[in-house]
Formats: sequence, C-alpha cells, structure tokens
Amino acid sequence: MSKIGLISQDLVDKLKTVTEFQSRVGLAVGGTEIDPMNRDLPRPASWPVFTGIQIVDSSAPAPENVSVQYTYVVKILTDYDTEANLISVHLPLLEKTIETVKGTNINGLGFHSWSYNGMSMESLDADRMVFVLNFSVLSGL
Repeated sequence: MSKIGLISQDLVDKLKTVTEFQSRVGLAVGGTEIDPMNRDLPRPASWPVFTGIQIVDSSAPAPENVSVQYTYVVKILTDYDTEANLISVHLPLLEKTIETVKGTNINGLGFHSWSYNGMSMESLDADRMVFVLNFSVLSGL
C-alpha cells in the first residue's frame, strides 16, 4: 500500500475504535462538507478528510529528500441538545477522539506518528454540531 494509503487507513482504523461512533466512520472523498445523503446520519459520527501535503523543508541538498506534512481534518457530528449532555457526553467525546489518535504510531509505517493541531466548531444547527479536529503526520516524500 502507498504511504498515503497507510496513513489514511490508520486514521480510519483508529476512529473506528471509538465505541461511540458505532462504526459510523468513513473517509470522505471529494470535499469537506457532509454528504447530503448523510445529513440525517445517526449521531455521533465521524469522517476523516485528507486535505493535502505541505512542504515542511525544501532545503535538503537532494530534491528526492523533501520533508512534508500529510494533513487531515476529522469531522465529528454530534447532537446539539442540552447543556448537561454537551458537558457530560459531547465534549468528552471530542477529547476521547483526540486522545485516540494523537501521538500514536501509524500501523505499517515505523517511526511516524500523529500530531494533533487544534480543533474548532464548524457548524451549529438547531439539533446538531460539527467539530473539526486537525491532525498531521511528518514524513519524507
């Protein structure tokens, strides 16, 4: 499998271990917005999105040794209901998701691990919220 394939599969596999998602995890292709077919998906749910490869250091003497960063966002869809549930259920789920991924090694790709790069709320509707968690992996290309 390609490096990008290994990294992407590793993220999907890690998210599927978060029991609250009940296997409602899938790699998004072609955009960062929720698919209209999944708008009423049972919550909570998660979909990781590959967002790109940024050059970290291009000053290496040989052009075949370029340091890069593979970047992903993880969208978390949760209910928006009561303050008590927000504090006791939804916010802890965000922390659990972060802890499940950050600092872990990538299966099949030794000496590579996930970095956590922050979180923000993307949307808030009458009944649901979408949070965005940012992760990356440093590597060579």
